Amino acid sequence: KNSPTLLTHTALGLVSEIFTPEVVARMEAGVAAVGHVRYSTHGAKSVRNVQPFTVRFREGMVAVAHNGNLTNADALRAELELRGSIFNTDSDTEVVLHLMATSLGGAGQDPASGSYGVNSSIVRRAADALSRVQGAYSITLLVKDQLIAVRDPFGFRPLVMGRVPPPPGSGAKDAIVFASETCA
Repeated sequence: KNSPTLLTHTALGLVSEIFTPEVVARMEAGVAAVGHVRYSTHGAKSVRNVQPFTVRFREGMVAVAHNGNLTNADALRAELELRGSIFNTDSDTEVVLHLMATSLGGAGQDPASGSYGVNSSIVRRAADALSRVQGAYSITLLVKDQLIAVRDPFGFRPLVMGRVPPPPGSGAKDAIVFASETCA
């Protein structure tokens, strides 16, 4: 089974300037999204560091967005670089992706269903990678058929789940949303 394409739109600036009506119209055909709006606390202010980051694993496409600080990111980056990892950004979020890529915890899609459910490779890779990071963070991962939301084990960084009702009479289900700040 092929993973669907994940559309990406990233830029520096205000949301109202970046997500023009044309950009939003192009993305409305999707059924899930990961957005990221914040100032850079780690890494240079550069379009290369704008999230979400979208990458292709053997198991399919993954989009990741992260808010917080990974206090051991520099040490993990140095270890990964010694093992051959090449980084495209100076964002600590990319460290998580490299930890996932080098994780031996993922062995492929669930053979019975072909899905990326609780026992899937991507979930196992993410769990393995996040077990190695320290700090205060919340992270969302979007894969083929799931949105995965994680916060640091101590709950230092908020992660809020909510529901947005559909327009009346549309017959659509509530949208499930996550935010890393309660004011969102």
